[in-house]
Amino acid sequence: MPSICKYHCTSCDFTVSPRSDGYLYVTDGEGTRIPCLHPGEFRTVQRVLEASNPEAAKLFASFIDPYSRWKRGIETIKAKLQGREPPITLERLMRERTGFSSYCVCRQCLHEFDIDLRRDELLCPRCSSGSVSSLRELIGKSCPQCVLGKIKMKIVGKS
Repeated sequence: MPSICKYHCTSCDFTVSPRSDGYLYVTDGEGTRIPCLHPGEFRTVQRVLEASNPEAAKLFASFIDPYSRWKRGIETIKAKLQGREPPITLERLMRERTGFSSYCVCRQCLHEFDIDLRRDELLCPRCSSGSVSSLRELIGKSCPQCVLGKIKMKIVGKS
C-alpha cells in the first residue's frame, strides 16, 4: 500500500501537499497518459490496452493460461531465429505503453508537477529550468525556497 507523505522545510513555510511519490500510467491509442490509481492499477492498464489494441485481449488471456504463454514463447524464438519481428508480448506491450509519473518540484520557480523521470525531458513546464527534483530527491537537501533549511518527509497516511 503506497504511503502518503508530507514534505516540508525545517526553516521556512515551504511544504508540498501530502501525496504519494507518484503513480503508474498507461498510454491510450492516441498517446494520452491515463493515470492508473491504486488499487486497481492492473485493471486500468488492461482496460486501456484492450480498447486500443485488439491483440491485447488475447495477450491478457494468455498471461493467465500457461500453455498459451509457452506457445507464444516458442513463436517468439522461431521469429528471432528466422530474422523476423517477434509477435508482440504482454511484457513488451506493457513496457512500451506504461510508465511511472513522479511528483516533482522545480527548484527555480517552485512549481509542482509530475513527469516520467525515465522518459520525459527533465524541464519545468512553467519556467523551462532543468533544475528539477523528484520529491524523494528533495529529502535531506537544502530547501529550494529559503536554502537554509532541509527538506524532511513525514508519512501521514496510506492510500
